[in-house]
Amino acid sequence: MFDQISLEQREAPSAQRATNPEALRHAHRLLLERTVLTRTRNAEEYRLVARQVDALAYWHQEHTGWPIYANEHAGVIRLRRRFGVVPSGAWEPWRSEVEFSSPRDYACLVYLLWYARGPLVLARGTVRQALLSELQNHLAQRSQLASEANAGLELIGEPFDFVRRRSDYYSLRRAIKALQQLGAANILDEVTLPGTTEGEGVEALIEFTDVVEALIVELNPRLVQLAAERRPDAFSLDAPAVAEENLTPLTRAWRALLLGPLLLPRDDPAAYAALVRHQHLVEPEIERSFGYAMDLTPHYARLVRPGGTALDHTPALLNHQQRGIVQAALLLCAELRQRVAAAELSRPESDGCLFLTREDLLKVFRDVCAVHQPAWGSDLAGRKPENILDHVCDVLRVAGFLRGPNASNALLVLPTAALYRVEYPEAPRKPEAAESAQFDLFGATATLGQTTDPGVANHV
Repeated sequence: MFDQISLEQREAPSAQRATNPEALRHAHRLLLERTVLTRTRNAEEYRLVARQVDALAYWHQEHTGWPIYANEHAGVIRLRRRFGVVPSGAWEPWRSEVEFSSPRDYACLVYLLWYARGPLVLARGTVRQALLSELQNHLAQRSQLASEANAGLELIGEPFDFVRRRSDYYSLRRAIKALQQLGAANILDEVTLPGTTEGEGVEALIEFTDVVEALIVELNPRLVQLAAERRPDAFSLDAPAVAEENLTPLTRAWRALLLGPLLLPRDDPAAYAALVRHQHLVEPEIERSFGYAMDLTPHYARLVRPGGTALDHTPALLNHQQRGIVQAALLLCAELRQRVAAAELSRPESDGCLFLTREDLLKVFRDVCAVHQPAWGSDLAGRKPENILDHVCDVLRVAGFLRGPNASNALLVLPTAALYRVEYPEAPRKPEAAESAQFDLFGATATLGQTTDPGVANHV
């Protein structure tokens, strides 16, 4: 039914088909940074990537093992990324302007994709449409069956009830909105039913597009079951449980680098060792293919993506609707840095990571709030520090500065949190223990520069 190509096995492009290096670099970035490219929504970008698709497929076959989904008939191209246990920060597959607020939002999205690929919809031919009420009934029934089949498992929550539980209804709408922004669904018509108020009795016609096919990846049930049984602690030194068995350590390193925001030795010791061993090959390949630089230290590896260039399409990692939250996050990092230097906090681990309880982090954040909170805007000025900290931690996690909490309520402050020294221009500068060109903290060497405005989002 679909003119679908999964570009998994491609031979190296011939010399006659060699492309302009700058155009190929641009195509590499677009393929990596866009969740999906469609001819209707991203015409120019789609054409550029389509012209380079053979070279791109060969490159990923050699380095990451990720296949490329290319449907010329539907005008859809997507890099099918495969994920491991390493947290992927801002480079998650469902990057969207819609902010998911609970796991049930993601569950709704998965059920919607399942429904769009199901026989009831596929039997309708090229027009894949459904009423919102039909979707609600189907998802509620599916979740009820899943709940009964997995009774007793902690991972299975209450079945959906979109009529009595308004939070479930809003989860469904956020999931539909996310698919709409990805180009996988369209809301063709939406009306408020007679005798109801807006938001209480809404009917809509939802149309699924061919992009749905690009968002669905077949999973190996055995590996999924293995991952569910092991469920390794994100702070442990266990290798990723869901990595494919035939992947080399260097391939796993490539995947972790491109997914971002960083790879720690504790994430995958073998992959990290392979990256260090082949640095002389990986570093120039990153610059040649993507125009990125690699920041490799004894404690982490990451890609540095330059901002402000014609090829730059990446969002700032330190980005949030409220700039005050970003400022609070960076100021918290600066305070942690100073306290570690002054031996007011426990020393970091040998790999540069710092373990803190949430209570310890809250104590430090309260001091930050006492000095700087009035500068964060009216929305944050009157709030208690404990009510702001969770939002600050969300920003730090996405940027690759923080992980956790784990089962023991411990937070892991990563070495990258020590890379920034920030303060407001009008604030008096606090003397530091060591004033030199470089400063060693959290086990990482960070170059000191001029004061950075915490309101400016940094690409890392």
